[in-house]
Amino acid sequence: MGLPQRLDFHPRVVQYGADNIAILSMVAAGLGIAILPAASSCHPRFLRLPELDGCEMPLWFAWRPDNDSPALRNLIGLVGETTGT
Repeated sequence: MGLPQRLDFHPRVVQYGADNIAILSMVAAGLGIAILPAASSCHPRFLRLPELDGCEMPLWFAWRPDNDSPALRNLIGLVGETTGT
C-alpha cells in the first residue's frame, strides 16, 4: 500500500511530471500538489512536512565501469552502508 493510501488520501492523478521543475511548475499553476525531496525547498511556496515513517522513494545509482575515481568509490561505499546493500 502506498503512502497516500496509508494516510487515507486517494488522489486522482491526471498528469505526471518528468522532473522536479516540471512538477513544481504544475503545482504553481494550480494543477495540484506534489511530494518532492527536500532539495526542492528553495521554492517560495514549499511547505515542509514532518518526516513520514515508511515513506521510501526508489533511488537508482549508475556509473561508468571504468571510472576509478576515489570520490566515486567513497560514494558507492556510503550508499552501500546507508542502504545495507
